[in-house]
Amino acid sequence: MSSRVASQMQGKGFEFAVASEMLLQGFNCTPTVVDAGIDIFALSNSGRQIKIQVKGRNFKGHGTGVESVNFSKKSYVDPATSPDIIVIVLRNFTRNRRGRPMNSFLIMTKKEVDNLLSDGYVEDLGDNLKLNMWAEFGRDGKASRVVIQKSYGKKRTGKDLSASLEAWHIVNVALT
Repeated sequence: MSSRVASQMQGKGFEFAVASEMLLQGFNCTPTVVDAGIDIFALSNSGRQIKIQVKGRNFKGHGTGVESVNFSKKSYVDPATSPDIIVIVLRNFTRNRRGRPMNSFLIMTKKEVDNLLSDGYVEDLGDNLKLNMWAEFGRDGKASRVVIQKSYGKKRTGKDLSASLEAWHIVNVALT
């Protein structure tokens, strides 16, 4: 299997992980078949629809890790494909007590990401936007702290986004 196909499969896996968690949280949602910037649509009982973009990263360190997330600037700024919510799956491969990897979900509105961009925490690379994050994981394998950094490295400085971990209420607010 080529690395491109493996990467696409992993991306779909992250999208299904988010859709699964959303369904378990009581949200009506569906992943898209073709990736054009929007990965999941969620629908409220009143008919309001929101667009969700999913990104994911694997963390393999013991306790902490640094990773970066890139996304297409074109699909991010285009009103047709611009997401309302961005969910970053933090998959920790340091086995928890049950012996399996754990997913944590960092959930942000587009406005929050826009603010990170204007404050210099999201790099504009021309065609892509990039954010560097440092994550700390608890003994249960779940992320306990996430910091967005202005520069890639192991420094634990930057903007703490831990309040956005597992913040599914953000989706509720967006749907109302």
